[in-house]
Amino acid sequence: NELVKLESLARLFIEKADAWFQRNDQNLNQKKSAMLSAKKSLDAQVNHVLSLQIPYDLKRYTVTSIIVYLTLFIVLMGLFTFRRLLSNIYDDLKSLFGIDANIYNHTILTEEVEMISKRMGFRKNASESTSLKDRETGLLNYKGLVKEFSERRNLSSSLNASVCLVEIDSFDNLDSKYPAAFIKTVLSKTSFIFSLFKQNVDIVARIDEKQFVFVLFRKNLDAATEDCEKFRQTVEETKFKLPNGGNVPITVSGILKNMTAVSTLSDIIKVEQESLSASMAEGNNRIITDKRVKEDVK
Repeated sequence: NELVKLESLARLFIEKADAWFQRNDQNLNQKKSAMLSAKKSLDAQVNHVLSLQIPYDLKRYTVTSIIVYLTLFIVLMGLFTFRRLLSNIYDDLKSLFGIDANIYNHTILTEEVEMISKRMGFRKNASESTSLKDRETGLLNYKGLVKEFSERRNLSSSLNASVCLVEIDSFDNLDSKYPAAFIKTVLSKTSFIFSLFKQNVDIVARIDEKQFVFVLFRKNLDAATEDCEKFRQTVEETKFKLPNGGNVPITVSGILKNMTAVSTLSDIIKVEQESLSASMAEGNNRIITDKRVKEDVK
């Protein structure tokens, strides 16, 4: 054992050094030589033991370095993976509740949000059935509207459901005066403008030739009114061009009401149609609201 040998040489050196320092006889040169020889042997053994320790220290350093770099790599990979996962969850949730219009067609990536979306009826809803769609615009028809609303009405207790009935002003005159291609353009552009203000939880339907229903889920009636008014203004500012290059001004009128716990969508629409007809007799190109639902539908 190298350590035992080192200990033996250290004791020998101490003995030789002690004998030389006593200086009690005439053999000082011999004792000095013995001490120096013992010291030389001790130094050689110390260096030998240290040389044996170097490979071990180098190996330990290498292993420690590998562990440190591997741990750092795992931490960094975990950080980026976790960050990407959180980003995916955040985007999925925004898509789920329609917070960001830029990700309206977002593909859900997380399993948990996918399960929530299925529970909410986002993947299998009325809009997927052609029998429940309006052929000209691709929007829901009246039957599809009722079915879709029944699935989404209790979507969130924190959101208020408001129903906006919209009618294209003087549509009968437009239909009789202009070609069918232009009328189709009017319907297509109007439907597209709805999509600019529609969130994922909202519902848009064309219920007859000139009337649309926009069901908005917002925090309150004021927020829904703001979006409906922006829709009206956008239609008014949009250019509807004839085949010959001329522009025809198109406007819409509407009425917005809150849903109540005891009201049905069909009855709300019926009352709104009557109120909107009376309102349009007094003037067009406006959205009127009624914060007090006058009917009590049971």
